[in-house]
Amino acid sequence: MDPPAPETMMRALETLIYLTAIDEEGDLTEMGKHMAEFPIDPLVAHCVLRSVEFECSSQMLTVAAMLSVQNCFVRSGGSEFRADKAKRSLSHPDGDHLTLLQVYEAFLEQGRDKAWCNEKFLNPRSLEAAIKIRA
Repeated sequence: MDPPAPETMMRALETLIYLTAIDEEGDLTEMGKHMAEFPIDPLVAHCVLRSVEFECSSQMLTVAAMLSVQNCFVRSGGSEFRADKAKRSLSHPDGDHLTLLQVYEAFLEQGRDKAWCNEKFLNPRSLEAAIKIRA
């Protein structure tokens, strides 16, 4: 395995400083210690921890779980147009993360129905995995 390029290391350190995971000397902060407990991307871990302040922890846990699984949207050969139309019907106007939240909640509202997933061109395995991760 080759070591990362120096530019990549610098960007990673800058990101960790920005997220308050490490201080200017490179030491782990309290936030960094908490972030390290999550087996997810540091940015997502930071968002989960900060969501408490904004009283949206439940929603952020769902988004984090959905980001941790394989893409839930399916585009099978020959039906891309219908798949795109189904995705648009589930899309949230404020972006992809809220779309993922909306899809997760709709899946639960539909009773985790695989037929509904097929109709909406969703991968039920991904959604079931997100439920397990979120729990």
